[in-house]
Amino acid sequence: MVNASLIAHIRGRIETNREELSRRTEGLLDRLEDKGRLAEEVRESADFHALVFQAAVASAQETETEKIDWYAAILAGAASTERQPNPQLHGNAGSLG
Repeated sequence: MVNASLIAHIRGRIETNREELSRRTEGLLDRLEDKGRLAEEVRESADFHALVFQAAVASAQETETEKIDWYAAILAGAASTERQPNPQLHGNAGSLG
């Protein structure tokens, strides 16, 4: 019974964080698009999809919404026309805490 409750709690946290990451990232991407700074071709790239996966996995483990904001900002920055080359979450995630 404890395991079922724990699994249900974990699933709920993962889904909540995924929704938050999605909502916050879309808001930032909309602002980039409004400013003409959204690189649409990047959003279709395999590298960007890998970064989205990394952000989803990392944000699933978070308890602080501020960290999810950071992941959303990293994703939006990667989709910007002013992006840095090869953004990665691995070095960033540990430094957020």
